[in-house]
Amino acid sequence: MVEHIEKTNQQVWKLKGVTYVPHYSKPDTFVGPGWTHRVTTQEGGTTYYPPEYTLLELIGKGAVAAEMFLWAR
Repeated sequence: MVEHIEKTNQQVWKLKGVTYVPHYSKPDTFVGPGWTHRVTTQEGGTTYYPPEYTLLELIGKGAVAAEMFLWAR
């Protein structure tokens, strides 16, 4: 078991009570909880993925900046 995991203070965004945290590998992209966005594939199937927004999209929607201690990126 890991006894200590490094956490750093990072900027997150809050929009309508939902917290969006930095994407692990995409700079300037933030993700929300769950798998709520649905896309129909070319084959007619359905794929779900978490809500994902750029920094500018969040600001444009009225999100408010906050800070949280998160795992180091």
